[in-house]
Amino acid sequence: MLIQLPEVDSNIQITSEPLSQLSFLLKKNYSQAVLISDTSVFSIYGREYLHLLHKLPFLSILPITIPPGETSKNWEIAYDCWNKMHQAHIDKQAIVISLGGGVVSDLTGFIAACYMRGLDVIHIPTTLMGMIDAAIGGKTGINLESGKNIVGIIHQPKCVLIDPNFLETLPQKEFIASLAEVIKYGIILSPELFEFLETNTQNILEKKPNTLRTIIEVCCQLKAKIIKVDEKENNVRAILNFGHTFGHAIEASTQYRQYLHGEAVAIGLSCAFYTSHLLGLIPRDLIHRLHQPLDHLQLPYSLPIDITPETLIQAMYKDKKTSRGVLQLILLKALGEIEVKTRVTSDLVIQALNLKKLHESPHGKS
Repeated sequence: MLIQLPEVDSNIQITSEPLSQLSFLLKKNYSQAVLISDTSVFSIYGREYLHLLHKLPFLSILPITIPPGETSKNWEIAYDCWNKMHQAHIDKQAIVISLGGGVVSDLTGFIAACYMRGLDVIHIPTTLMGMIDAAIGGKTGINLESGKNIVGIIHQPKCVLIDPNFLETLPQKEFIASLAEVIKYGIILSPELFEFLETNTQNILEKKPNTLRTIIEVCCQLKAKIIKVDEKENNVRAILNFGHTFGHAIEASTQYRQYLHGEAVAIGLSCAFYTSHLLGLIPRDLIHRLHQPLDHLQLPYSLPIDITPETLIQAMYKDKKTSRGVLQLILLKALGEIEVKTRVTSDLVIQALNLKKLHESPHGKS
């Protein structure tokens, strides 16, 4: 399946033969190749991809590995990668290739965008999160201690090569965490996808190939539609941040070590449900329905007991979606219908989070 994005000079290919597709793409007159991966992914797939690259007429090929996990999205690791590239005499005609999950594509895209003021990049995502979200749309970035993805740039990949077979070796915990983004797409853009998730829980958890391919194709098409009309997130692309202002604050408040990104997003989705409810946008019974896929797909959605609503609010105000000191939240009006609230008070969010904590307590659950 090919999804073309001519508006941003990019495309998405869903294929079971990424190696042959990559070989075709790299017949362009690139001088060198840089392959960036994390040590876990590289140990499984690195030799295979290096073997392919060595068959192509590159002057040199530079493999770079980074430690796995969100903590690798930092300035020091980016700087180390740039140094290795420069010491290897990587020039402006080189191609940079990411092989890994969202952390790897975020970091690789940022490295490619900045090195010699911009090299072409291709993403080969190996996680569901990367396939349906992180690798698509050109967002790149690194984290600061106080905030996620605060430093970055939009740098579109020439191509995203998606092979669902990678998911066979993806640890179940990472696979489940990625499902939070799938649920998000269903909630904000496609009630049909949400209903599909409600009725296919077991097939999803068992990684049934046809089920996963359906999810990947639908999510890629949904995100591509958004990217085509708003590459730079000036308006409609902002709805993809549903649950993320809360989720990013949870990640930052726990030093990016307690939760995978998808797990934090799942908690953030639940926070957004309660905030939407408190503003009178959605009824309480819809909150119950929205939680069901999170619950059945084994995602966490309770707030960490050691983080107070006040602490979370402080972290949210450091998020890049805050403008002129005003908190902007993407909230829900109905399944498939979003509202952007630009003046949500801290008191109201704290009230919503306290209500959520009350309902999550043993005596408050209904």
